[in-house]
Amino acid sequence: MQALVFDWLLLGAIGMALGTVPSLWYWYRESRYRRYYGVLAAVTGITALAYVVTVFGIGRLAVGETVLFVPRYLDWLLTTPLLVAYLAMVCRPERRVHVALVAADVLVIGFGVLAGPFDGTVSRLAYLAGVVAYLGLLYLLGRALLRQARVATDRVRAVFRTSGTSRSFSKRSTPSSGCSARSGRACFSTPTRDW
Repeated sequence: MQALVFDWLLLGAIGMALGTVPSLWYWYRESRYRRYYGVLAAVTGITALAYVVTVFGIGRLAVGETVLFVPRYLDWLLTTPLLVAYLAMVCRPERRVHVALVAADVLVIGFGVLAGPFDGTVSRLAYLAGVVAYLGLLYLLGRALLRQARVATDRVRAVFRTSGTSRSFSKRSTPSSGCSARSGRACFSTPTRDW
């Protein structure tokens, strides 16, 4: 593994592990909000574990000329729906909106995984399907949850604004990870796309 990639993965593992500590502390101290802090601790904890496993080279899958880091895809597949579920827990939308949010997020990640190892038509179709799912996710986050957050308490609005802003940034970069499929490799420089 390239030294630069190793350094970034190690830094990510340390940062995520440190980021898990406050959520675990509040999970332990505030029983009233235990499920909220539990979800946040799970997100950062899963990500820290995925980084550590990847640092040690576990889960590297060579598909043609492409190397997929399976732990990172599993991380995304588990944590991004948890983040969406967290926002839904805070805003309490209708159940069907909550399910649609998580499903759209899983589809974005799933189609990104499918686009990675393939060439040509399959890669392009998977990427396009991921973009459509992503647009659906943005609509649900921007309309349904935002509408619900507006009628919530000040604390919920503050949490949604903070989480929504970071989530929005994270989700805006997710479709670009699909560009690292062979059909979109020119979008990234080599050090970025190879990990």
